[in-house]
Amino acid sequence: MDIDLIKILVILPFFIIACITDLKDRRVPNKLWIPLIIIAVIFGAIQYTPTYITMLAISLTLILIIVFIMAALQFGGADLKALIIIALIFPVYPETFNPIYGEYSVFALSTIINALFLALIYPIAITITNLIRRDLERPRHIFRAIKKPINKVNDKERVLYKGEYKTLTKQEIETISNRKKTVWTTPWMPFIVFITLGMLTTIYIGDLMYIIFNHLI
Repeated sequence: MDIDLIKILVILPFFIIACITDLKDRRVPNKLWIPLIIIAVIFGAIQYTPTYITMLAISLTLILIIVFIMAALQFGGADLKALIIIALIFPVYPETFNPIYGEYSVFALSTIINALFLALIYPIAITITNLIRRDLERPRHIFRAIKKPINKVNDKERVLYKGEYKTLTKQEIETISNRKKTVWTTPWMPFIVFITLGMLTTIYIGDLMYIIFNHLI
């Protein structure tokens, strides 16, 4: 019985739901994480060994430090909880798909590093979109925002308004629509999406930083 594969199949639906919920409502309900804590405890009991507990302590300590830094940088609560859950459920690397990682790699730490690598793709995609559309009249914004018809903007999107990006009320959107047909908006992509993709990358491929520095450079 492949416990690691069972772990992956059990937690993945929760993370997919978290991504969809955050994309839709910009928040993830706390009740989504409670079953995952219970699942982590169950798997911890099943896989209990002194080595497993040691790695759990190391994994959780490192992630709590990162979570503290991310909280100071005002990352969302769902992002922080997701990382803690990953640290609890995967204190050691799942070997199901033979990922590549270093002797001292920690799965949760590799996940956040992979997530940051993947997040770099996002501004590149936005820039390419603006270049294709030839929306270049505001060079400082082509890396972070795209133009969008004002009548398609909702009150959850951040709009360039009076020199800064901010969410607008429906009344403010209506006011702007009387003067402009398009506005610059920052497409909403919650970091938990990159965390989930980073986790899957770590499961299937391994630690991207380790691979780059030890196999490609």
